[in-house]
Amino acid sequence: MKNRKIILSCGSNKGGEFDAWRESKIYDPEVLIYAFEPEPRCFSFIEAVRKITPNITHIKKAISTYDGVETWNVGNLTVSGTLRKDKNWGLTGEKVMVETLDFSKWLKENIKEDDYVFCTMDIEGSEYDVIKHLYATGAIDLIDKFYVEFHDVKLDTDMQDEEKKLKNMIVEKFGTNCFFRFVEGNFRMFKQAHPDLDQNMYNNIGPLQS
Repeated sequence: MKNRKIILSCGSNKGGEFDAWRESKIYDPEVLIYAFEPEPRCFSFIEAVRKITPNITHIKKAISTYDGVETWNVGNLTVSGTLRKDKNWGLTGEKVMVETLDFSKWLKENIKEDDYVFCTMDIEGSEYDVIKHLYATGAIDLIDKFYVEFHDVKLDTDMQDEEKKLKNMIVEKFGTNCFFRFVEGNFRMFKQAHPDLDQNMYNNIGPLQS
């Protein structure tokens, strides 16, 4: 039996995912949540969600493969952004500097083998490098359930072959405990994207337990 139950939200945006979590069938107020979001425009939204959803720790850094500082390309159509220089969709052209976080290193320093970890990842194209780094470092072994939104269609670089390879690797490791869907807390938008699923993304993943 696993010890702590933890949600790692990589690319939390405005925290809508946590509203869905709180209203889901598997909600547990004892679950620890780490929200990784570097976009300053999202901070006040996450802070508001933290007031009604227990145990959220907001880490104001961009998920990456190294600790440092990097250029953040500011989003336009949504309150978001990306570290990817080749993203071609929904950007303002504005650039700011944000801190980056070596996600593999953070996992090894903060997660124990007897923790049960559910990780959502919506990091606007950075997922390709980050997931490869998770496998290269072995940190992928610290995740029990993995939910990834891939962004090939938003990038100038053709990532289809690499995405297929990564998905195969993830399915081989996680089996039915992996999901390639929108990370979306808005029920209407999630249902529009996935009409055959429950409108709450968390009601489609099974329990948070081993």
